[in-house]
Amino acid sequence: MKILFDSNGNLGIFMPSSFSDCGLTLEQILQKDFPKKPDGSLVPHKIIQDSEWNIDNLFINVYTFDPQQGAVFNSEPAKEIWKAKWREARLSLLQQLDIEYMKALESQDSQWQHDVVAKKEALRNVTMQQIPGNTPEEIRNFWPEILGPNPYAS
Repeated sequence: MKILFDSNGNLGIFMPSSFSDCGLTLEQILQKDFPKKPDGSLVPHKIIQDSEWNIDNLFINVYTFDPQQGAVFNSEPAKEIWKAKWREARLSLLQQLDIEYMKALESQDSQWQHDVVAKKEALRNVTMQQIPGNTPEEIRNFWPEILGPNPYAS
């Protein structure tokens, strides 16, 4: 089981160890270890079973807490995280193209140079694309073809 709560505007996740093994009830563990308000009462929280866990760990930092819904996914910051993954993927491709460009330059092949420049420009512009969808799955599955296979596909 996991207990979700608001941790200063972010999703907090409290995972009590097997409380039955330590002789304490869940309520006793919450009173002992769970975050509290200044008045000593427990912060708002939602208990979920492991089978209800549907948080995409790649985007863990974009979830917020809602007392009724639990974890709430925020797609816009997730899309920025996803574009950072694109930037990581394109780095080695750009480095390879730098080598290709130097070879084209050395061989004085202007068409090859032009082709390499066009590929590099396309890679630089990849993050200008809009990511469709608003769920973790939709975002994860949108991967520009120019970057090669999607290593994060769900």
